[in-house]
Amino acid sequence: MLAWYLNRLRLMPLPEIGLRLYRKVRAKFWKRLSPWAVQKIRISPTDSSLSSGTWFDELKNTFPIKIDLDFWERYGRYFPPEQIKEVGEDLVKGKIPVFELTYDTGGGVPDWHRDVSNSVSWPKIFFSKLNHNELQYGRILNVWELNRHFYFYDLGKAYALTRDRRFAETLIRHLESWIDQNPVGMGINWYSPMECGLRLVSWLWGLFFLAEGSGSSSDGLPGIASEKGQKILTSVYWQTYFIEKNLSKYSSANNHLIGEALGLFWVGSLFPFLPRAKKWKKKGWRILCQEIERQVFPDGVSKEQSTRYLFFLFDLYRLAILLAKKESLTISQVVWDRLEKICEYMMTQMDDGGNLPDFGDSSDGLACKLHTTSFHPYRSILTTGAVWFKRGDFKGRGGKMDEYNFWLFGKDDLELYKKLDEDLDEESPRIFPNGGQVILRNGRGAQEAVLSLDAGPFGFLSIAAHAHADALSFTLSLGGIPILVDPGTYLYHDGGQWRYYFRGTRAHNTIEVDDQDQAVSGGPFMWLTKPETVIKKVSIGQDQAFVQAFHKGYARLAFPLNHERSFLWERQKQSWTIDDRLETQGPHRIRQTFHFHPHCRVQSLKPGLFEVSIDKPVLRLKLDSRLQPSLHRGEEDPIWGWYSSRFGEKVPAFTLVGETAIQKTETVQTLLWRASDD
Repeated sequence: MLAWYLNRLRLMPLPEIGLRLYRKVRAKFWKRLSPWAVQKIRISPTDSSLSSGTWFDELKNTFPIKIDLDFWERYGRYFPPEQIKEVGEDLVKGKIPVFELTYDTGGGVPDWHRDVSNSVSWPKIFFSKLNHNELQYGRILNVWELNRHFYFYDLGKAYALTRDRRFAETLIRHLESWIDQNPVGMGINWYSPMECGLRLVSWLWGLFFLAEGSGSSSDGLPGIASEKGQKILTSVYWQTYFIEKNLSKYSSANNHLIGEALGLFWVGSLFPFLPRAKKWKKKGWRILCQEIERQVFPDGVSKEQSTRYLFFLFDLYRLAILLAKKESLTISQVVWDRLEKICEYMMTQMDDGGNLPDFGDSSDGLACKLHTTSFHPYRSILTTGAVWFKRGDFKGRGGKMDEYNFWLFGKDDLELYKKLDEDLDEESPRIFPNGGQVILRNGRGAQEAVLSLDAGPFGFLSIAAHAHADALSFTLSLGGIPILVDPGTYLYHDGGQWRYYFRGTRAHNTIEVDDQDQAVSGGPFMWLTKPETVIKKVSIGQDQAFVQAFHKGYARLAFPLNHERSFLWERQKQSWTIDDRLETQGPHRIRQTFHFHPHCRVQSLKPGLFEVSIDKPVLRLKLDSRLQPSLHRGEEDPIWGWYSSRFGEKVPAFTLVGETAIQKTETVQTLLWRASDD
């Protein structure tokens, strides 16, 4: 642990060290003063500044969407309303989803400090005394997922649809129990300001649905406009105050800062009667406008170099734009440009099956859960983009209107989406120069082929927390089916050696040298070195394309080594020639790896020649004759041959490895071609 702290300090600028020390000292005063402050500042639910009678009515009037008289009839034309009721019934019985798990409370309220898969709860002590990396309390992400209260959306919708008070009473009971179990500043749920921001957005949506379901009066929900209202509003105030005073800064100012700003913006806008609300609204919106330019390249690629975190970022901005439009705020062209470029990048990466390379970290996180029905995150982004930018090509990839977007858009926007012509023209190879992504693609349907090369900058900020050591790695999809893949993330804090494997070089389709990663790890969310990666040449013609890139991650070795990789794609042959030039003046052991999707079966046809099948042969791969090949699947010592499609889950999958020793500069050639073209 001491080594981790020293490494972390190395990557902090002096102002950040000063800020963290200040916050440590301030927390000691907060611990002593917070009981007094909470008693002093209690929010009245009948503030004289309210224009609509009660805070509950005010929320309904200020909220960015309206549920009009024919809303549910319109909803029923797209989705089955009975599913909302079914999910609500499960929640009333105490069955709360936490990722792929279920927290069954038996109809009671949860222990908000316990991981559903663990028996030990986090201690209810002041937040600054806790360390979220403590493993004895289980998986912290499971605790925080429960406390994001995403199921409040479903309970609220069930009440708004049916007017069945059981749904509203369950939501209010759980909300009150959370406040009771989480006094201001106490416990792990006060540890992360971003978690406060996402939780508050869930509260606002859930309470809005209750307000809509109550019609013109809140009398059907006893106490909501009086004593319960004071309890809720006081907690909302202190959580938002906590965000304001603990915003992520310096090396931690990644997607977390955007989530925190969203919480400030939503609370400040929808509860304008709260103290500091005007400041929260202004500050939150200013940060949101700044951060999209700081965290997304001009070509739409995430600076965190993570596919899933780019979705998460876009998800946050969907909610920001929804409210900004309601508030008649100016949305700069830079914001719109970045959002449109994100959509273009996602569209170009997506194959006909809706799959994207899973570059970088992924925790399956959401900004909100407006969908009760099935949901495809990346198609949903393109559906949003199709409406915002009136683009038929986005609709062509996005597909039918999903429930998330149904809630975001009104009748006119839904009609606009219906009338958009789907642009399904064949897409060409494309380079995203700022983010370092090259996509070689052609064909549609069964003939589609998408190869995606990652030659981008190594992560974001000094610690590059969500980056993987995957320079010059690539993925390949054929006919909308993933073949060569990025194996995913699997685990974070509690991952141990699994965390280091999945983020390491050997878990990617590139070359590992001397059993070392391309970058030096300083901890599960920290890299001490960041290899320079450069796209050297891209030439795209009608019948073929050529890409050449290099990285210098191994220049740090005793005998420095530079890795240059080139791809020659021949369209008619449907073949890819990969040349790996390893430039060095000394001895090294190199390992070339190819990771296959779990539905692939890989077998050796003859020395160095392998066939990949899914029911029938789809791809052949020929290693360089100097490499010693080996196939691995589901091995644990050492770890080889695993794939993680969801956080916390892994399954065996084939990994092909080719190894050899080199003494000087060598070029290793690999050939891939579609089996049907052989």
